[in-house]
Amino acid sequence: MISVILYGRNDSHGYNLHKRAAISLNCIAEVLSDPDDEILFVDYNTPNDLPTFVEAIYDTLTEAVKSRLRVFRVRPEVHQRLAGSTHLAALEPHSRNIAIRRSNPRNRWVLLTNTDMIFLPRASYTTLSGAVGDLADGLYIVPRYELPEPLWEAFPRTDPQSVLRACEDLGRELHLEEITLSLPEMRFDQPGDFQLVPRQALWDINGFDERMIHGWHADANICKRFFLFYGNRTESLADRVKGFHCDHTRVATLAHRLDIKLENNLNQFFFDLKDPVAHHQAETWGAPGEEIEELNFQDDPPARYVSALRGVIGPAQPAEYVADSNDLRNFVAYHAEHVLPHLCGCLTTYPRAARIAYIGANPHMRGLSTRAIAGLGFSEPLFDAGVAAAPETLLAGYDLLLFDFGLDPAAQPLDTVARVTDWPRELRYRLGDAAKLLEACALLAGQNGSRSPDFLTINANHHIFRQFAGQFLLMPETPYATHVRKGRPRVGEERLYRGHTWKYVEDDMRSFFGYGKWENTIPRITAGDSIDFTSTGQSSRCKDGNWGAMDFTGTWIEGHRASILFAPPEHIDDDWIAFVGVNEAFVGPEDEPIRVQVFFEGEPMVRWTLFTRYGITVCKVLLPARLLVGRPTCRIELNVENPSSAQLVADAMGQKTVGQDPRELGIKVQQITFTNKDPWRYSLGETLDFTERGRGIEHADECWTQPDEFGAWTLGSEAGITLWPRETTTVPVAATFTINDAVIDPDHPDMEVSVTVNGERAAVWTDWHLRNTDARTVLLPAECFRTLEPIRIALHVKNPRTSFALGWSTWDKRPRGIRLNNLRIAPILQYHLGDVMDFTSGGESVPFAGNSIGVEWSAPDAWGFWTIGHSASIVVPLDQPLTETVPMALVISDCMVNAAAAKLPVSVKANGRTVAEWVLDNRKPHTRSFMLPAEAVAAAPKLTLTFEIPDPRSPVSFGWGPDPNPLGLRIARAVIGKSQIEIPDFEKHIRYRTLKRIPGVPQLAALVVRMVARYR
Repeated sequence: MISVILYGRNDSHGYNLHKRAAISLNCIAEVLSDPDDEILFVDYNTPNDLPTFVEAIYDTLTEAVKSRLRVFRVRPEVHQRLAGSTHLAALEPHSRNIAIRRSNPRNRWVLLTNTDMIFLPRASYTTLSGAVGDLADGLYIVPRYELPEPLWEAFPRTDPQSVLRACEDLGRELHLEEITLSLPEMRFDQPGDFQLVPRQALWDINGFDERMIHGWHADANICKRFFLFYGNRTESLADRVKGFHCDHTRVATLAHRLDIKLENNLNQFFFDLKDPVAHHQAETWGAPGEEIEELNFQDDPPARYVSALRGVIGPAQPAEYVADSNDLRNFVAYHAEHVLPHLCGCLTTYPRAARIAYIGANPHMRGLSTRAIAGLGFSEPLFDAGVAAAPETLLAGYDLLLFDFGLDPAAQPLDTVARVTDWPRELRYRLGDAAKLLEACALLAGQNGSRSPDFLTINANHHIFRQFAGQFLLMPETPYATHVRKGRPRVGEERLYRGHTWKYVEDDMRSFFGYGKWENTIPRITAGDSIDFTSTGQSSRCKDGNWGAMDFTGTWIEGHRASILFAPPEHIDDDWIAFVGVNEAFVGPEDEPIRVQVFFEGEPMVRWTLFTRYGITVCKVLLPARLLVGRPTCRIELNVENPSSAQLVADAMGQKTVGQDPRELGIKVQQITFTNKDPWRYSLGETLDFTERGRGIEHADECWTQPDEFGAWTLGSEAGITLWPRETTTVPVAATFTINDAVIDPDHPDMEVSVTVNGERAAVWTDWHLRNTDARTVLLPAECFRTLEPIRIALHVKNPRTSFALGWSTWDKRPRGIRLNNLRIAPILQYHLGDVMDFTSGGESVPFAGNSIGVEWSAPDAWGFWTIGHSASIVVPLDQPLTETVPMALVISDCMVNAAAAKLPVSVKANGRTVAEWVLDNRKPHTRSFMLPAEAVAAAPKLTLTFEIPDPRSPVSFGWGPDPNPLGLRIARAVIGKSQIEIPDFEKHIRYRTLKRIPGVPQLAALVVRMVARYR
């Protein structure tokens, strides 16, 4: 009998749309009685990610409605094809034509109405079907009576009989029934709310005119055309039916605002209209070529939702899942069974023929999704695109792209995940590949007419992934617990500038997940190559393990273990050195240095100790050729023994944090450079300059400060120097250290520094002039420079001090020892009979004291060196053994005597035989001589000369100064083979010696001179 045609979309058009539509549909169904009566609703252009309007109110519809209801969904892409350019989201002519074409052909009548109308049969008619059963052909209109909002708002939407009785009773009682007349063609005002016309007549005139895409007057146009079609007449059905309209103008819609009202041309489509037939659309009206979806409320995805999930998800969860919305550690993990219902909830609005592609690296989530999509009734299976599909293929071939930024917890080999970088590199980097594919698809979507499918993300509602996805997609914020967000690519002016916020996100994505415009293949490295760990480099190719955040200064090691991967060259004939530039060590509140154990190919290589919080420290590690040769990939592992808590450091500094900072930071690596051993090679006689102008620091380990114009300070209790000999020698060698400062002052005058060479103690220094330049010579062990094996010199500072503790600095708490200006190693010259031995500072004969400097002999100065303790020896290597008795003379520049202790006995022995007995009583420089008997020196390759002092005295006991060392005599020069020796001019050193007693004066004077010269 009747096909009732309505249209709309899920957009809350007007006030309280859902309630008035439910009232209308329930009441219309209540007055239909013929078995063929049907209600056709065209859901026009509802966004794809929303259900249709009828689905949104389906639970409020009566069974009478549901039994007669047919819903056709016209999706946005169909609207674009049908309508072209229009400002309207829903088009009445197209909507009604689609329903007319698909209406029940057995029905004689079509009722064109809207979802805010209530129809009440009059007189003897109890149903609308009965009221139209005997009508002649024609267009029938009824007047509408307005129901104020407060009135219909009080109607029970699911009780249509109660609503119909209320309209019957209150219409007259509240004086609501007023007929509004209009032009003859329409009979009454607002004719579009009840237009009853034979179905065949609509076919005869080719339906509504689909050129009317600007709103308004479609009902007037159809009235005029049927007025002409039926011989200039429009009928009234007011005697059989009342029409009540639920007024909804409390909130103005776009259609009701006169200031911006855009409407179809009334002259063209009404006043000037002469022909009722729309000849221009005879073959196209009602979209005959489009496959318009008709909803199946019993078998469509929404109906299958629960059963599909039950069939896939398995047994009920045994307990609540727990997820942390503030998680900065393991934010790539989620419970797939929990996410699946939320994912499927986004899919139920898609047509059953929709094509969906999965991009990600979680096989468990992909498997669940594949089975769920099949269970929801989709005809196309889920396509596994991996993470390397062509973006053009995905955009052209699929309706929904599903990007998964999570990983399967079952793939995690560790029981406890302390940080995201505990996940295997291969899995994390697949998420970076998925991110690159999302970016490529989003940027290409809509370009040059290409399709723009929907985008759905899993696990992109938190932390880095949330910010990354938001850069390219427009997506609503969703609750963390859903782990699902859906949206579309940003286009045109929606696209965001890649500013500083994006830079932080990009750097983290690159460091954690290998995101970037390059393939993450491990690079081949040759000597001289560097790996840039700042955000301008491509270090993700080389990273594995606990690498943390990256910025323009480098990459943090966040946690305990971080590895550097590289492919060595095919041919290697020598060891390599890796210079690791560290620009920050995250020293904690206790000021404990960061310690790093370094492994190469699983073998321990070196242990670094880093003291400098801010500033460049260059660490070195030797890479043996035997571990490089023949390996496709090599691994340097940095194992941070004591990373510091970022939260504890922030608390100690009084800094405020948002939530807890879970990071445990070690060092920030800026760059790694690979070289051969050339930077460590050393030639005898070469002076290594440890100032900022020299390259001596290249031989130093990490326990040194950055060089300045004076040199480099030792840090901590041990600072090392590595030398790789270029040549060998068979003669003994000695190292001369030029030291120009130490962490001592009048209140802390003592410091012990021992020197070891390849682990063997070579010297101990205990006596120090207050912060003066000293040249200290150490005899190296006999095996040094006999081969080309490396030499490691270590300076062990027993009690390092900080500048902060000494009051030299307000912030520097690094434990320092001495400042090295330069180092020189040279062969010890063999003594030639008659040559003068010089024991003053810088004298070539100081090495004859061997390793006893600082133990038996003081550090030399311009006046020579003092004996310390009861015995002090020098060993003189001879170029020719002595064969007869010869004289020997010495210059004694001072001795420990004063008025109270006027005599100082001294015994002199040559190769263990006593050769002289002295009693010194004069502090002035003078000479002493004695004979070396043939039986003591005959055929001996060296002469050991020992000075024994039974009663040494300390300067502090004499009141001469703070030095507590027991001293005897000070020797400046010596000669063998002569009984006379010249006394140097010590007077020129007197003024200098006086200045040296004032701490720091020479250095201060030099600094003033340099500053004056610089700024003159």
